[in-house]
Amino acid sequence: MQQARVAAAIRRSTGDGFSREREHRLLDFSDLMEPNPRSIKLLAVGYGTYVAHAMAGGVEYMDSDMRDQLVLWTILSMRFPVVSSYLETNPDALDDLKNETPRNDMSDDLKQLLTNQDMQKVLRGIDLRSELEVGTLEILVGSKPWERSQPNTGNYD
Repeated sequence: MQQARVAAAIRRSTGDGFSREREHRLLDFSDLMEPNPRSIKLLAVGYGTYVAHAMAGGVEYMDSDMRDQLVLWTILSMRFPVVSSYLETNPDALDDLKNETPRNDMSDDLKQLLTNQDMQKVLRGIDLRSELEVGTLEILVGSKPWERSQPNTGNYD
């Protein structure tokens, strides 16, 4: 029942141009979001924005794992902006965050979030096929250039 409601929210938020593959991709992550249609709509819009940003930054192809990580990054940015802001300038700290290891340059607010189970589920992709990885995060935040290693299929769903 909730999946049908989530799917309907995604369809309404994106109009006819939204692909089935993208809809299914976002449904897989709905348990990491707040259980309301508005948060799912924001996820759909936010994910689309990050895809556009990646394309503008030179990313020509995203395999399934990278697209999943982009969804996780979108969720992290929406639900835990303190964490995503820190990672934008410190992508190498991702493993410390996953291991709940504080760093000296972390704010008190961020240190308090280290043990937040919802945040940890997003970082680790718990119960999903992907988790955020440092290399992909560096590409997503622009600290590492995208290197063409895959054919240009234009697949961003």
